[in-house]
Amino acid sequence: MTLFPARARIDSSDHLAPPESSATQTDPLLTPSSSATNLGSFHETDDASDVETLLAIGEGAVKKKKKTKRRGEDFKFQEAFIKADFWLLWFVYFLGVGSGVTVLNNLSQIGVALGSDDTTILLSLFSFCNFVGRLGSGVVSEHFVKRNTLPRTFWMACAHILMILSFLLYALALNGTLYVATALLGNPVGAVLFSVLLAGNLYDTEAAKQGTSTCIGADCFRITFLVLAGVCGLGTILSIILTVRVRPVYQMLYAGGSFRLPSAANH
Repeated sequence: MTLFPARARIDSSDHLAPPESSATQTDPLLTPSSSATNLGSFHETDDASDVETLLAIGEGAVKKKKKTKRRGEDFKFQEAFIKADFWLLWFVYFLGVGSGVTVLNNLSQIGVALGSDDTTILLSLFSFCNFVGRLGSGVVSEHFVKRNTLPRTFWMACAHILMILSFLLYALALNGTLYVATALLGNPVGAVLFSVLLAGNLYDTEAAKQGTSTCIGADCFRITFLVLAGVCGLGTILSIILTVRVRPVYQMLYAGGSFRLPSAANH
């Protein structure tokens, strides 16, 4: 008799409502909001517009604008060839190099014309100062570019100023200034254009006036040195202009005293 009440109790429990936890398990945890729906539609629209743009570019209906490179980025030769900074640097180097080697190629004749008995000493002095100038200028420029973000083109302007001083000393032909001028001029190096077309022709003209093949006196190279001084003056001005233009690049690359790649290069 006692089993029936128990059976009744069990049967009555079957009609109870399910636990709250089991009822909520079938419900979604999050209901999509209107903002999420709008965001999804936005992405779909954006993707569709990108595809349409790419198709239009492929068909030639739309021309993709090329990105213009800025200072401090890597340039290909054809890209650098049309930049003003490239030509400024080229002319600065050309003017300094060309005028410097003019003296080097004619140093022996210069020594004889200005009364030097042994031109070997002049050649040795020029070579030694050339070595010291190359090594020292690299160390000095590296120091100041890290300390003050001073562009290396500034030292090209300084080299041009030293060359102007050297050419004026040569042109004046004062006693005791020959070796000083040669030592100052050993800092830069140069090319051949001014030596052949300027110094060589003027030297031959003065020698013909004297009726000999060897020209003696300050007039043999005076005009040459004055012209070269003017050339280096122009090189100084161009160096200063170039230094002002590239200074922001050095400030970006050497911020904090050490070399840093521009952030655009990482993308």
